[in-house]
Amino acid sequence: MGILFTRMLSSIFGNREARILVLGLDNAGKTTILYRLQMGEVVSTIPTIGFNVETVQYNNIKLQVWDLGGQTSIRPYWRCYFPNTQAIIYVVDSSDTDRLVIAKEEFHAILEEDELKGSVVLVYANKQDLPGALDDAAITEALELHKIKNRQWAIFKTSAIKGEGLFEGLDWYRTATPIYPSSCEKALMAMILIGAYLTLGFLALAVRLHVVFIAGSGDRGVREVSYFI
Repeated sequence: MGILFTRMLSSIFGNREARILVLGLDNAGKTTILYRLQMGEVVSTIPTIGFNVETVQYNNIKLQVWDLGGQTSIRPYWRCYFPNTQAIIYVVDSSDTDRLVIAKEEFHAILEEDELKGSVVLVYANKQDLPGALDDAAITEALELHKIKNRQWAIFKTSAIKGEGLFEGLDWYRTATPIYPSSCEKALMAMILIGAYLTLGFLALAVRLHVVFIAGSGDRGVREVSYFI
């Protein structure tokens, strides 16, 4: 019973896993973001041909992050990785104003995919450290985020080079995703489990005392028979 109780508590407070796709046009900073999240530092990168996949541990979240190449020739293959995706991080180069229309078109094409209908969307308005970078309000308008319906989404200003805004986005994801119980829900579930554990303990004691009483009632001496659950 103690082992079962421990497992139930672990299911509440233990790590939760999620599969996340990092998408966006080439040179948006996707790979730099991936390794900044994983290693906490800037890593020299080259354009991704295919994909990178890494596990990122953040607080109680264990993220399987897939960074897919953003070149024109690679984008049609993105859908091969869509199944079982809980969230999309869409990365935009906020300083590349010439390609915002293309970024918008690719973004909304992704949202139309049936296998991503239930995925949470997190937009990183990246490269905020560069001169002329548009802020989150301008990127929201450029991508027409107001057209997103029936799914949770958020946008954050980020700089992969400086590490700004990245973990704030993950914090939002933790609160937006129902598979991560809130603090109040955790407390309530823990109280219920503790109450159930104590109730089972009292029942075990009651059964033991009942067996002792029956065993001793017909004999001259009291014979104790113990029965444990």
